[in-house]
Amino acid sequence: AAGGGAGAGPGAPVVIEGPDVVVAGDQARYRVTVSGTRKVESWAAGGGAVTQARDPAHPDELLLVADEPGTLTVTVRVREGMTQYRGLKTVTAVPDVTPAEPPMSVRLFLHGWGLVAVAVLIIGFAGALDALGTLAPADFIALVTPLAALIAVIAVARGTSDGGGRAASGQDPGAAGR
Repeated sequence: AAGGGAGAGPGAPVVIEGPDVVVAGDQARYRVTVSGTRKVESWAAGGGAVTQARDPAHPDELLLVADEPGTLTVTVRVREGMTQYRGLKTVTAVPDVTPAEPPMSVRLFLHGWGLVAVAVLIIGFAGALDALGTLAPADFIALVTPLAALIAVIAVARGTSDGGGRAASGQDPGAAGR
């Protein structure tokens, strides 16, 4: 996880702090512990498709987003007086394996199948009564419309209480390197 200095001298090797494995599409933070007169000159990342930028709030730190899986190399140049050192870190970008949320209609059938079954039965019986002439079309609409609205409200309420995925888990992928 550490890179060595590029020259002989009293300076300690340059160590890049940050995650060794990142998820493609997630942001990671890299930094060098700067001590004494050491100053970060530049950052670079290569070996694959990446987006990189210095953190505006912390100019000595690098923000990196791997666009696709692969092996990347993070390089930093540090100056101490007249001597320049280089640190290297190999980073592995892995694909995002978070399962995708099913569409709203699929979630409704999976989680609220009982409610959907009752609604289908009521609408089916109302349709049969309408077809037999026992129920007027206006009464059919008056019966089915509130039922559809009730199902939609319950589906939305269940959808907002389901907190799934990475954002709801409370994990900050970039916090691993801090």
